[in-house]
Amino acid sequence: MPKKNELKDKAEHKLNIVYGHYVRKEYDDVVENIGYVAEFGLKACVCKHLNVDDYPEERRYFTHNFDKLITLAGLESDFQEKKNDSIEFFTNYSLLSDWSVELRYEPIGSNSREYAGKILNAMTDNGEGVYPWIKTKW
Repeated sequence: MPKKNELKDKAEHKLNIVYGHYVRKEYDDVVENIGYVAEFGLKACVCKHLNVDDYPEERRYFTHNFDKLITLAGLESDFQEKKNDSIEFFTNYSLLSDWSVELRYEPIGSNSREYAGKILNAMTDNGEGVYPWIKTKW
């Protein structure tokens, strides 16, 4: 299983890939891949919470679901507080929370530039984006 620092690196790497997709107008690929940024970041948070270097190999840790990862990382109260304090963060998370690995099966051309830009901003917004919040927790 990946190590905590590898998960952080993978989150950053995946974000760079997503930016590249957006620049190349590959909007379906932006939507398909954006969730991995949060997933890898939250899995690094799980490692921190458990005080382990390697991501656990137990079945309950094998998930792509952000809410489950937030729980496994012990971030429920911090997450609730952040959502309550910031409507922008709440909106950003709400937009991203529908992400699923199943998006890879959507027909080509399913996503617009506008939607891809919205979810990219929801993930990266320096003020209230989901990824900057995750980075404060890992």
